[in-house]
Amino acid sequence: MKKLTLFLVLLIGFAPAWLSANDRVLLVARSYVGRKPISGLQFGCQGVVSKPTNLGGATEVDLPTGYSTWRQIKIDLIATRKAKGESWFLVNDLVNIPAASESAALMLMRGSEMRRIGAEVRKRSTDAIQRPGEATAEQQRRALTDAAARRGLTFEQLQKAIDSFAKNPDAKDRGIALYLQGKYSQAEKTLTDVAANKELDFIDTLRYVGASQLA
Repeated sequence: MKKLTLFLVLLIGFAPAWLSANDRVLLVARSYVGRKPISGLQFGCQGVVSKPTNLGGATEVDLPTGYSTWRQIKIDLIATRKAKGESWFLVNDLVNIPAASESAALMLMRGSEMRRIGAEVRKRSTDAIQRPGEATAEQQRRALTDAAARRGLTFEQLQKAIDSFAKNPDAKDRGIALYLQGKYSQAEKTLTDVAANKELDFIDTLRYVGASQLA
């Protein structure tokens, strides 16, 4: 019995890092396209907000008591002037808590970049709509694959970014994401509602409505 107790004490004393509690996490923000560090952004976790990221894209955020290494947490991008002005959005808002000496990578993309991708794919898909022998889904995938390659991404990586963009609170951005996801009827409905408000980008919104109707 004494030997068993001693063994348990030693086992606890040499417990691996992933069993230990962590009181803060080091975050490093990088752009999804180009992988460059992003400074001046702030992040939150369960109501606790970090300081702005430094020139290397790094910052720290405090964690609730008792969070262990490798536990998954949700990170929020704080809507600061820089975040809204450059329209950044998080591609991965779920991260695993790293060990104390390591960091968790946060990948972000500009909304403006996704809107450019949407315009490229929409134009290419509508230009090719009359091409015989190629289904709409094939045209869309080809256009997305090429748009991803031009930015150093795989088709799957771009799909992940589109799925994240679909969570954007802006209705037109959600409509663009739905269009890129191939959910044309939903995209048409969302963008028709946006067009009804006749905002500044009214004509561009109508182009998406038309493309969704043709698909």
